Amino acid sequence: MMGGNFLSLTNFSSEHPNHHDLLIFGKSYKKIMGNIVIEMAYKPYAVDLIPTQIEFKPAKQKDLVREGGMLVVIIHEARSLQGKNYINPRVLAIFGGKSRKTQTMMNNRDPIWEEVFTFMLQQPPTNETLHMKVINTPRMRLIRRKEFIALIDISLVDVVNNKRIIHTYSFQKGMSQLDVELQWRTYDQLIN
Repeated sequence: MMGGNFLSLTNFSSEHPNHHDLLIFGKSYKKIMGNIVIEMAYKPYAVDLIPTQIEFKPAKQKDLVREGGMLVVIIHEARSLQGKNYINPRVLAIFGGKSRKTQTMMNNRDPIWEEVFTFMLQQPPTNETLHMKVINTPRMRLIRRKEFIALIDISLVDVVNNKRIIHTYSFQKGMSQLDVELQWRTYDQLIN
């Protein structure tokens, strides 16, 4: 994100466009990053324009398309992580060529992240795999390299069928654990 600003929606008049020239501030709101011009109009919802009868035509079987949605990955926590000299864990969630990473927890063998990542998909990931990498990150990258702790491959067919799964994955000969929650939300669920 380059920067941001806020626009109050309380000052809009009905159906008359308003032009706004907004300054875009940096993350600290001390530096101006640029400006953006927006034209907005408020159109009130008219109850009398809603059709009272809707004609429904059932779709033919060949016209049905598998609906897409959103894969939600929640990294809850890990327990009893082991490292060679230090333990500064982070988790990478890799899916469909995209990766998301948690914050690095410094000097913590039992980190609690509670971080949520989302992946928008055109169709349900029934034949897909989510890869989770647990990595030990050094404090200063010049001294030591990242240490690989675990790789967890999760088949997503159960998530699509059950809509939600919470599971504890064990690794490092069963001594370490990672709690992950996976959810599959269809477009219909996201809209409603």
